[in-house]
Amino acid sequence: KTSFLLCVANNLCQRGIKVLMLSTEMSCDSLYDRISKIGSEHESNFDEFHKEFENYNFVVCDMFQPEIESVRKALEEVKPDVLIFDHIQHIGSGNLNEVKTISDFTRGLKNLSMVYNCAVMVASQLNRPQQAINFKSGETMYSKPSLSNLKGCGTIEEESAFVLLLYPNGSNLDGPNTPLITAELVKNRFGANIVVDFVFNKPISKFKEFTN
Repeated sequence: KTSFLLCVANNLCQRGIKVLMLSTEMSCDSLYDRISKIGSEHESNFDEFHKEFENYNFVVCDMFQPEIESVRKALEEVKPDVLIFDHIQHIGSGNLNEVKTISDFTRGLKNLSMVYNCAVMVASQLNRPQQAINFKSGETMYSKPSLSNLKGCGTIEEESAFVLLLYPNGSNLDGPNTPLITAELVKNRFGANIVVDFVFNKPISKFKEFTN
């Protein structure tokens, strides 16, 4: 999910859009290393990407168990066009009710989106879908996730205009380092739901749309 978010951030920054990324599990240096791989693809292109990156309007902040006030302060300082939050299960609160904590935080993000006039993209872990072992190949197989897998994640489904589910579809393009990942838009308040397959290049953490 982090690699997918960074691909989105990279594409937005290439278009001159100001992005603030708040990470609850990776350091700023780790995120920079990851986006450098995505942007350059090969070590020989790193210097070229670094020059391009200097023109990016991309701000990263690593926060350990942030509360909504910390997010508000970051938005007030940076004033981004897009906020990317990774991920909502790592937020801070003294409340023992995790579902209520996530619900309150989600509503808080939605309110901040309106106050600061920015789009908000939030990553969430799903309740783990059922899995099974293919005894011939030894690979782990996962059942297809659905909106119901978000039911234990507060009010993310209810508060969101769009919900995109990412999951492996069980196929590889050129081997285990290039699995095919399905991105399914299962909620869209403004249009049709769609399904797109991506090739995930693990060594450089990059997604590319798969075309037959």
